[in-house]
Amino acid sequence: TMETRPVIGFLFSKKRKYKIFVDTTVENNFGILVSEVPLDAKIGLFGHEFAHILDYENKSFFELMKIGRTYLTKGDIRSYETFIDQLTIQRCLGLYLKAWSDFVLNHSNASEEYKNYKRKNYLTPEEIQKSIDLISKFNN
Repeated sequence: TMETRPVIGFLFSKKRKYKIFVDTTVENNFGILVSEVPLDAKIGLFGHEFAHILDYENKSFFELMKIGRTYLTKGDIRSYETFIDQLTIQRCLGLYLKAWSDFVLNHSNASEEYKNYKRKNYLTPEEIQKSIDLISKFNN
């Protein structure tokens, strides 16, 4: 549905630029159009993508290349996306992220293949809620 990447020419500079790619068509009903996403879930989706930018800002060129290689080789995407989901939750966007995950898995018209990819590589609504509860417990 969305993807955030550093702009290649700016990878070496101190002031990096990023592009957020938004799907405008859904091939064979595989994914989800942003225009179909409820507002609270949309906030969670954008929050997740902005968390990628926060993470990228702290990475060296070689660390960014390692992340890119993970996606190209279908490596351990889950651990990285879980880290990004946790960054999103830590910035008080957990309920919105949960709304996004719940929408994708339980209310969207996305294909089962897309839903299975999301279940495999991202936190589920239940896992997000556990993280929210844990953070709340430590903040009280």
